[in-house]
Amino acid sequence: MSEIAFMSVPELAAGIRKKSISAVDIAKANAEQIEKFGDAHNIYTLPLVDEAIDRAKIMDTEAARGVFRGPLHGITLSVKDAIDVAGYRNTYGTISRKDAPPAEKNAAVVQSLVDAGANVIGLANLHELCYGGTSNNPWFGPVRNMWDSERMPGGSSGGAAVAVSAGCSAIAIGTDTGGSVRIPASVTGTASIKPTIKKYSTAGVMPLTWTLDTVGPMARRVEDLFEAYAAMAGESSTPGSRDPRYANLSQLVVGIDRAYYLEQGRMEPGIYDGFLKAMAALESVGVTIVDVSIPLLRDASAAQYAIVLGEASAAFSGPLREERPKYGTDIQGYLALGDSLLAQDYLSAVRFREELWAQMRGVFEKVDFLISPGTPHAASLIEQGEFLWPDGTTESLLDACWRFTFPSNLAGIPSTCQPCGLTPEGLPVGFQLIGRPDSEWPMLNVAAALERELAWDFRAPATK
Repeated sequence: MSEIAFMSVPELAAGIRKKSISAVDIAKANAEQIEKFGDAHNIYTLPLVDEAIDRAKIMDTEAARGVFRGPLHGITLSVKDAIDVAGYRNTYGTISRKDAPPAEKNAAVVQSLVDAGANVIGLANLHELCYGGTSNNPWFGPVRNMWDSERMPGGSSGGAAVAVSAGCSAIAIGTDTGGSVRIPASVTGTASIKPTIKKYSTAGVMPLTWTLDTVGPMARRVEDLFEAYAAMAGESSTPGSRDPRYANLSQLVVGIDRAYYLEQGRMEPGIYDGFLKAMAALESVGVTIVDVSIPLLRDASAAQYAIVLGEASAAFSGPLREERPKYGTDIQGYLALGDSLLAQDYLSAVRFREELWAQMRGVFEKVDFLISPGTPHAASLIEQGEFLWPDGTTESLLDACWRFTFPSNLAGIPSTCQPCGLTPEGLPVGFQLIGRPDSEWPMLNVAAALERELAWDFRAPATK
């Protein structure tokens, strides 16, 4: 059963239709992994194993009659506990919602996946209120990385990433406001895509910032993202003919701003070296890599902070303000900073965002995609609070972990993250593709081709 838990989505879907695998087989295989790792790694705030098996029995009865709900029929899904699943309460990762009423209906993205046949198997642990990059949850325990249980999985969608890494589900969905599906992918050796802003509805998703929030699918492989993304976007999952330029990687031109994304003194050496090896591998198969310059990236952090702090503070004001003393200390601090933000600073940040995208748009006239490491560091220790870089400077964990991911949120454009190798310590190195608006399908095609060329082994040591 354990091998079923790690099969790819195409393999599982084919097995379901050939009747060589049942939906119950899939649910029980994932249930075994949840039994092994769910509590030990604090993966779920609410596992739904029994419910998933019961639904799988119904799906198998349907399949026996030749009725399939969609391309994800019987495929298990973990949902970040900030996204509504009908009949269950969302905690948002905070103790103040322990008695919250159950959701009356699925979030729009959950409904799209359920309509495609996905089988929800649990609500995944997260950074409290989706507001941080560690998933060190003070109420449900820190989510632990499958590559090293003493290390964090990134955040805020850490539980969703570990769920697929551990074989507890085939796919997952998380939210991404500044990197929250890509940071975990980078440090857990998994794959994810953050869509273009407003690509699909966030109805039923906990609001953190109304101008930056997105929802993205997560999985062990890039190829496992295709059907999930298609269902969420309401599009076909057979995009290969949509853009023939990417059928052959030798026609691909990608750019990198080395001054920002490859500043050697402010990266862990293992990440720097691992990413350079991945770049060399791409060049060896004909990918053209060119240097580009996006000067405004150096000043983008202040704008991102201003928007996140201001909009999050507004989201948790009004009737929710009285709940603030019940939140963790880091969340209380962020909300207090947001309260003190000046309107002129927020408006300046909004104007800066437009200027940043204008500058990036000019770069995209010369390249198909931008590339970067997923994070400047590998999975950090759970108790770690900052990084001491080779150049002698220090940086807070949040500033470090989202430094390479938040520009995509700020500009509103899509990006993927996938593994491209290991550090000398045996921890995953992440690889990010960044595209122009609405380039998700070409980006997924390229990411899948890169996955094949890099021949990545996705299995975390604890699962082998």
